[in-house]
Amino acid sequence: MYNKPLLITYSRSGTNWIRYFVETVSKKPTPGQKRVVEGNDYILDRAHAGFINAKKYKAIFLIVRNYRECLVRHHGLQKIRNFGSINEFLKAEKLSQPANWFIKNLEAFDAYKGEKLLIFYEDLILEPEKNLQEIGQFLGLSKSDVKQFIDKIEEHKIQSINAYTKFNRKSTTKGDYSQLGFHSTMLTPTEIMEFDAFYKQRHPKLFNQYLSKYEFNTK
Repeated sequence: MYNKPLLITYSRSGTNWIRYFVETVSKKPTPGQKRVVEGNDYILDRAHAGFINAKKYKAIFLIVRNYRECLVRHHGLQKIRNFGSINEFLKAEKLSQPANWFIKNLEAFDAYKGEKLLIFYEDLILEPEKNLQEIGQFLGLSKSDVKQFIDKIEEHKIQSINAYTKFNRKSTTKGDYSQLGFHSTMLTPTEIMEFDAFYKQRHPKLFNQYLSKYEFNTK
């Protein structure tokens, strides 16, 4: 669906909430398990490994979440520790969704020359109205329909979470900004620094431009 915008997200980065919002406002479906609207008249395409074909799409938008939260939430801390070190986990290729997809998606976004939009997951939770309006504008959604959604945003949050959790999935954040650092609290200080050092040293340009906000502050 190269003629449609591509939504790129690593798992556990707000895909469900974005899909719920877009389907509710546009009345059109998005690819994947049903959220609000059924059918195949998709308003956008989406991928967890968007880096593979990103340059072929008419437009792309990427959701970025704190790499520690995103990866620990998706893979589980014990599975990560089974690799022996954070570095080995972050380099591992033999996973159903390798951790390096996170940075590869960001590389593809940075290199993309067409129309693009970057949304930080944390901003989406902290300032949903502002960020949903930005997404709506990017996708050409009706401003009045977006406003109607935002006017009932608390109700929509509940419905979106219910749609996500009914298939035995668990929502830790539940739209609560105070829970955004929940998974990082399970990491040791050494593991936290290994996460930061990996991206800072191996991908300094991307880190400085997009990820430095997530570096653990030891001051």
